[in-house]
Amino acid sequence: MKKKRISLWQTGLCGIVLSGLVLPVHAGLFSKDDPAKTSDAASTPVAVVDPTAGKTVALLGTTSFSPIVKKVAPAVVTIFTTKNVKEAPAQMNPFANDPFFRQFFGNQNPGGEGQPGGPQAKVRKQKGLGSGVIVSTDGYIVTNFHVVGVADEIKVALGEDTKKEYDAKVIGKDEATDIALIKIDAKNLPVADLADSDKVEVGDIALAIGNPFGVGKTVTMGIVSAIGRDLSRIDGGNHLEDFIQTDASINPGNSGGPLVDLQGRMIGLNTAIVSGGGGNVGIGFAIPSNIVATVRDSLLKQGHVTRGFLGVETNELTPEVAKKLSIEDRSGVIVASISPNSAAEEAKIVPGDVIVEFDGRKVSDFRSLRLAVTGTPPGKKVSMKVLRDGKEKSLTVVLKEQKPTASNDRPDNGGGSDAAPAATQKFFAGVEIDDFDDDARRNFSAIHYPDTIKNGAIVVSVADDSPAAPSDGKQGLVPGDVILQVEKKDVRSAREAIEAAKSAKGSKDGVLLRVWSRGIPKYLVLKAGDQ
Repeated sequence: MKKKRISLWQTGLCGIVLSGLVLPVHAGLFSKDDPAKTSDAASTPVAVVDPTAGKTVALLGTTSFSPIVKKVAPAVVTIFTTKNVKEAPAQMNPFANDPFFRQFFGNQNPGGEGQPGGPQAKVRKQKGLGSGVIVSTDGYIVTNFHVVGVADEIKVALGEDTKKEYDAKVIGKDEATDIALIKIDAKNLPVADLADSDKVEVGDIALAIGNPFGVGKTVTMGIVSAIGRDLSRIDGGNHLEDFIQTDASINPGNSGGPLVDLQGRMIGLNTAIVSGGGGNVGIGFAIPSNIVATVRDSLLKQGHVTRGFLGVETNELTPEVAKKLSIEDRSGVIVASISPNSAAEEAKIVPGDVIVEFDGRKVSDFRSLRLAVTGTPPGKKVSMKVLRDGKEKSLTVVLKEQKPTASNDRPDNGGGSDAAPAATQKFFAGVEIDDFDDDARRNFSAIHYPDTIKNGAIVVSVADDSPAAPSDGKQGLVPGDVILQVEKKDVRSAREAIEAAKSAKGSKDGVLLRVWSRGIPKYLVLKAGDQ
């Protein structure tokens, strides 16, 4: 059976042909200066909300959502963007300077590239369109970073009058959450109320409002399909994501528009869809309003977002590692390394600790810890709970500020040298190791080893048929890995690693290793039968 290709798009029109995975709902390429407009459609009677019954909805067929729409729609705007894109100049005739050619055809390149008479680079104006939500009466508007982040010119139209536009300026933007704050010079504007998105539940009715494809302000209805969605598993991105999923129709142009509840309050900022061909298939995503509010306040106050930094590298708890550590509940993350001079180091967190709670919130996986830490302001004192040697331990940590990581500070994930040391020692079946020293660094010079790794046992070779080799999603050892601990004991040489593994050979749950692998510290378990 032919495998279906899934695409994830951000939902905005951006002046390019889009294909692939995630679609930003920011709408793009226009053949006309203004998107087409359409008349308001009559509301369809579908439901009524009983204010005394909380979220209970009675399907009576005699009322409509129009009161909700009338409340929030005036605070939804259309955003037009222009980006100046330089196009390569026309290629010069390669024979133009040949005397024989010029004798018959004349001088076709009177000037060189960029010179008078020569080919000139052209500037094309790339048009884009998205939506936004007014959050203050004096003209502050939240939208998506991908709508306005790289625009040279931003215009905002209020209501349905897209001919009257306001110039907008960017107050601040945060690519990590895909949120931007812009401002127009206007007063007494309608404002959207923000709900507490932590109270949103799967099954809640939701309305999406925006300007899909530039047809005009449009309202669609659906439900909250899921909460806490992370799209990095689909698009491979590294953004801070905690999306509300909805089947309310979201299309290109909806980016930055609100997802609202039955009280007319914004519960999310529409951002992306999953689609096979760029259109809506009922899988849309919105940034929770609580995240929007936090980022908005930071951008308004200082023009950028400051985030807490703990200073740990963590791994998910695999079944093998959890069993080895006698942890029945696989919730939590295991600390694989600690950054020097970090908040974690000052709080006495150590590799091997399993973080299960942060600031009163349960840590179920890496994503939940990351969201909790980055959502906490630097300098705040936070309580934590970790499992250490099978016992729960309470710690207090004062978070530091997260700093941007320069590209040249990132670990080199390249492969190692083909030249292996002559003298190696057998570790597990099909695995040869040696001391990690200056010679090892030279032999694996393609890999950048941080100065914090001073000794250990380096994996020199792993046979393809070795049970210790990675396979079918199972973690394993690869050449260039450095074994730092065996059974939670530091090892300084190949001999110490081998002896520590032998002493644990009788364990039915295998041997627990802490390994540095291509910039990523990790824990893995090798079964005794692999030796």
